[in-house]
Amino acid sequence: MRNHSQLSRDAIRRFHRIVGNYLAIYAWQHDADCIRISGHCLKWVLGLQRLRADSSKYFRDDIQSWFPFAYPMWKSTPGVLGKASKSLRQMYVSRVPIEFTKGTPVTEVRVVDFRPEGWTALTEESMLTQLTLFAAGLSTPPRTAPVGGRSADKIE
Repeated sequence: MRNHSQLSRDAIRRFHRIVGNYLAIYAWQHDADCIRISGHCLKWVLGLQRLRADSSKYFRDDIQSWFPFAYPMWKSTPGVLGKASKSLRQMYVSRVPIEFTKGTPVTEVRVVDFRPEGWTALTEESMLTQLTLFAAGLSTPPRTAPVGGRSADKIE
């Protein structure tokens, strides 16, 4: 029998995979290899007030099937009693490896910022509903990039 922490981790893994699927379709819609997600946006999507390093690692591990390369960018901020605390500035999740110099990608890759429309409607239920409709062939995701064209920023 699974204990409470295992059940909780399973539920979190399942939710992260739903988000990974959603991000994969978002990348496809924008003809991108990589999605840049702000720390604020990722916390909001995951329903967290604070995103710790272990939570970030769980998320990266759980979406590895869709985005095998994930690069969190942390920033240090002054904390209580002079101790610096780290917070996530942004995360790059990518289908291809990326090289960085001082936090800036130097590899040629198509990157799109994750900016979901209707943020108030972006819930686990709404993401799962959209993904289910796509999988069943009852709906298709709108394509924001012209076929053969590029809508994502190309970083060289």
